[in-house]
Amino acid sequence: ALPPVIVVPRDHPHDEKLGNGCWVRFFDDKSYSGRSLTLIGPVEMPKMNIPGGLWINWSSAMVGPNATVTTFDYEQFQNRTAVLSPGQRIPDLKDRKLGLFEDIHSVRIACKS
Repeated sequence: ALPPVIVVPRDHPHDEKLGNGCWVRFFDDKSYSGRSLTLIGPVEMPKMNIPGGLWINWSSAMVGPNATVTTFDYEQFQNRTAVLSPGQRIPDLKDRKLGLFEDIHSVRIACKS
């Protein structure tokens, strides 16, 4: 079974209540612009192969207030690259301080209880 994927209209970019605040939204351009994909947690995605080719090279991200997102360079949760904190906004995922050097190939979203 595929994990839940929600496509959110552009006019609701900051809905903190979405998924009880446990979500991550990736954007294909820096500074939260371009196409976006929202994932509702808790979820583990060992492969980022979303139907329709939606999963691409993401450039920025927003994390919901109750989510912790762990990203990996490889499928099956190998080679952890970054942990994104609840409420964190990352205008440029290629910021070397995050440790992201490759595309995101797998991801885990954990929710605060």
